[in-house]
Amino acid sequence: INRKLVSFQANKNTPLYRLFSYKEGFSAELVKNFISDYPKENGTILDPFAGSGTTLFSAKECNFNSIGIELLPVGEFAIFARIASENVNTVELKREISKLYKVQFDKYPIDEKYSFKHIPITQDAFPPETERKLNGFLTLLNTELNSEQIKIILSFAAYSILEKISYTRKDGQFLRWDIRSGRERATFNKGKI
Repeated sequence: INRKLVSFQANKNTPLYRLFSYKEGFSAELVKNFISDYPKENGTILDPFAGSGTTLFSAKECNFNSIGIELLPVGEFAIFARIASENVNTVELKREISKLYKVQFDKYPIDEKYSFKHIPITQDAFPPETERKLNGFLTLLNTELNSEQIKIILSFAAYSILEKISYTRKDGQFLRWDIRSGRERATFNKGKI
């Protein structure tokens, strides 16, 4: 056991998890190590704080059943995205992704019902042209795609890059703001967004 193993850092090479930074989590390898030390070859694991589902999916890979409880919507969303990624028709997913390259999201008609929902701390977090494209993308997902699995996967992809396309950077439990955001306490330049 090392520091990387007991943090989410070891998941950086794990499909889906490398897209999503869940700093409160731990690695799939840590769970698999604990399961391999268990004297039985199968069973059921209860994770009352499932987070992004690391324990649930690691248990499945080790032929254990699992039950998870998660109250935070972000964790639940990550779990549903992982389930969708395991069950999606990859040919259909590739076809839908190739169509997206042809769309000009800055001109795509926006339905406010599907736009990014701000909370006070995220207000003005994006450059206007970036938020316009994001909302065009979210509208397209919800109005033109028939596959729920593909919608979930592509929504997850969009939400996993929010920090990269914003004027913000997570700094502990706070957000640091780029000086271009216009926020009073903004102190750094993030560079190209």
